[in-house]
Amino acid sequence: MKSSTKLIILVLVACLLVFMILSLRKPEVEEDIGKTPVPETVYPPPTGPSISPQSKANLAPKFELESLEGGKVRLSDFRGKIVLLDFWATWCGPCKVQMKNLRELRSQISEEEVVIISIDVGEDRKTVERYISGEEFEWLVLLDTQGVAAKDYKIRYIPTLFIIDKEGYITKKFVGVTPTDTPIAAIEAIISG
Repeated sequence: MKSSTKLIILVLVACLLVFMILSLRKPEVEEDIGKTPVPETVYPPPTGPSISPQSKANLAPKFELESLEGGKVRLSDFRGKIVLLDFWATWCGPCKVQMKNLRELRSQISEEEVVIISIDVGEDRKTVERYISGEEFEWLVLLDTQGVAAKDYKIRYIPTLFIIDKEGYITKKFVGVTPTDTPIAAIEAIISG
């Protein structure tokens, strides 16, 4: 091999290693909405089960996406319940860790009060079905094949997890792998009001 080819391969491997190391860190951002401004949107701090005063700025964007089970699902279908909304992809290594945490979380929280929704970003149905077939998913998986919902939620990195209160307002956002106890504390704060 030519030395220039070896150099290119070495640089690519180094970049890949740096990317892998950075993607395995703890959540890069754990925003208490209101304390850390999100580009283009500023959220007031949470004050119980919903953000008050409620404004359009922190209202969770609406979506209508296809589920793996078939049929369309809208965020509004879950009004009155707390929603954990997770954006992910099958190729994302940290997302696999997040799925393990969501499985553990599902076993600790009531399905009556809290709905978990995982939205796969930019992949086709067959790819997601192949991935899901080898995993235990005890929650709803939706397909955002065109990335419309990801754009509306301003997703830059995956996994990204949102906690949406019973009225449909975003109360928390976590970027990166989120430890199980972190969303549980946020959910308990919403429930206790």
